[in-house]
Amino acid sequence: MKWRTAPSVEVAATQSVIKQKYRERYEDGSCGDRLARKLRKHLETVDGTIDLDKLQGLAERNTVWKPRYASLNRGLARMVVANRLRKLARVGSSIDWG
Repeated sequence: MKWRTAPSVEVAATQSVIKQKYRERYEDGSCGDRLARKLRKHLETVDGTIDLDKLQGLAERNTVWKPRYASLNRGLARMVVANRLRKLARVGSSIDWG
């Protein structure tokens, strides 16, 4: 899956796990916070897709990976891992970027 701008309202309402009121705040397919921007730089491949091996490695180093994440699509896996990394940051833990 390539990074892209948010889909139209119709597509977002029918296919996304993200509520429309939050999607409207998104920039370039992401919430745009500091962690999202750093994660994108860390995981994005030359062709613009998410490197799942890097995502899993990052998540495992930070003890937030669960085997069931391997069955998720790239975008959803990235979102779940990002949310768990945000939780670590909120409680004062540092993120090991490798």
